[in-house]
Amino acid sequence: LKELSRWLLDLHGQNEHRFLTEPEMQLSFLDQTGDALHHELLSRISTECEEFLNNHRSYARLVKKNENREAHLQSLKHDLEELRKAQVKYGEADSLLEERKRLTEIQKKADNLRAIRAYLSGDEEGLSALSKIKSAVDTMKNMSSDDDMIRLFSEKSENLYFELEEIAYQISIMTERTGNEADTLETIDKRLELIHRLERKFNVSADELPGMVQSMEEEYHMLEDLEDEIQRMSAEHKKTLSIYRSTARELSASRKRLAASFEQKMMKELSDLGMGNTHFCVEFIPNESGRPIMPSPQGDDRIEFMISPNPGEPLKPMARIASGGELSRIMLAVKTLETAHTGVESMVFDEIDTGISGRMAQVVAEKMIAISRERQVICVTHLPQIAAASDFHYLVQKTVEEKRTRTSVTELSREGRITEVSRMISGADGITEESNAYAEMLLSAADSMKKEKKR
Repeated sequence: LKELSRWLLDLHGQNEHRFLTEPEMQLSFLDQTGDALHHELLSRISTECEEFLNNHRSYARLVKKNENREAHLQSLKHDLEELRKAQVKYGEADSLLEERKRLTEIQKKADNLRAIRAYLSGDEEGLSALSKIKSAVDTMKNMSSDDDMIRLFSEKSENLYFELEEIAYQISIMTERTGNEADTLETIDKRLELIHRLERKFNVSADELPGMVQSMEEEYHMLEDLEDEIQRMSAEHKKTLSIYRSTARELSASRKRLAASFEQKMMKELSDLGMGNTHFCVEFIPNESGRPIMPSPQGDDRIEFMISPNPGEPLKPMARIASGGELSRIMLAVKTLETAHTGVESMVFDEIDTGISGRMAQVVAEKMIAISRERQVICVTHLPQIAAASDFHYLVQKTVEEKRTRTSVTELSREGRITEVSRMISGADGITEESNAYAEMLLSAADSMKKEKKR
């Protein structure tokens, strides 16, 4: 609704005249009064400025990157060599961990088998269960000639010895088959250590390492070609700036032509508003910094509204010397000129009567009557002269009912208008016969003015 309303309503609030003191807003007000060709230039300058700034930011990034180009190239070269040498494959870390788990189990089994073999066949000191059993069997054999029981034990022990000897032989074979796991585990651990180090260094997961090689190669080639790219961007930078500057000069020339016309129209409007002695001027502020102006969507111009309220006084910035009442009238003049170019059918003035009273209030009322012949005017006011000038008068009231504030809007009859205008006149003193009479006179005078203008 807000976006749509700007095409339907020109809203002017009670404090908006303060914006009139800002140079940026003054430039905007001036541009609003331009013709179709002027607005086409405004559209072009905005587009060309955006194109230049996009190019400027990209160009600045390239120049910044070029400052550390050699150091960055060396760093990338070292990292690429390290990654290429490592040749980490996608999923490799997970596969190595699985293989390490499997080999660890096998290694554990091999360690147990070697321990069994040592128990049965002997350790480094040459002691073994088999040798001791063999000694026991030989001793029993020597004793068996005299004792049948010893002979039986000797035979059984000899059989057990042969079975254990076979077991020891088979375990020895099994141990030999599992003799390379330690070397393989060591190789796997070194590989995993390398992968984890690269993960920490580049702050990525193991599976992201293979892709880094391609991205680093692309960056390396880009840095190698950076000087050529900077030259290309520099040419484009100059071209977009040249296009912008050309349009900015056209826009500036258009604004100066527009300013001359705007000054004449403003002085006529101000004269209608009781400021006939005021000299109004649009001053174009030169660039005295010695540095090129950075392109902006509004072009290169910087302006300031200058006024001389009284004959013989020098022109001074309007923001510094205009009173609140003068600003209100100047704003009304600007809005009057602006509306003729916007095509907006309705103007809303919300208490723009700040700082004016008496004769000036009557002058503003007459200006609003004039504007209303071309546009619908909706005005919120507390001044009787302006209220009396309206075609329709609505009373806005706030009341408190059951501890809630309610707002009502009521259209007033002729009698109601006289009463409300009278209330505005008398203020805190209350409605009097004199204020009623004066209110009726104001309404009648406004009616007569409207009829005269129609004829």
